[in-house]
Amino acid sequence: RFPLASARTPHSPYTQSTMSFLTPENYNNAVAFVMAAYALQFLFMPAKIITDHFKATTPAIALFTARGSAAPMLSMAYAMYKMQDLQYTVASTVLVAFLYPLNAKYNIFQKLKVIYPMHYVPEALMTTLISTGVYLLAQ
Repeated sequence: RFPLASARTPHSPYTQSTMSFLTPENYNNAVAFVMAAYALQFLFMPAKIITDHFKATTPAIALFTARGSAAPMLSMAYAMYKMQDLQYTVASTVLVAFLYPLNAKYNIFQKLKVIYPMHYVPEALMTTLISTGVYLLAQ
């Protein structure tokens, strides 16, 4: 018997469900990584995030607030990784997407001058993460 039988082989022990890359665990870990990266950017280069995505200046209070938001975001990423709770991860991702990239795009809380195409990155990333999470919740 050939040990690397494909999932299409009728008697293969490797079924589609065991070979799927799209699992709740992988999703939770991927989102935790994205949120941790987002938090570390806020902590170590808040001015770059602001000037890359917005036609705005970086006053000291904006930098202070951005750095301060890194702590709860890192905590959230850690919780996603440790708890492996799909509902928590999807709900947290929806909240972050609403408060950050979608808020900026649709001027929900204030009018911001967003720089495109750079701001398409977080918009597409969060939309993809949310869609994938909802798909996994529906399984």
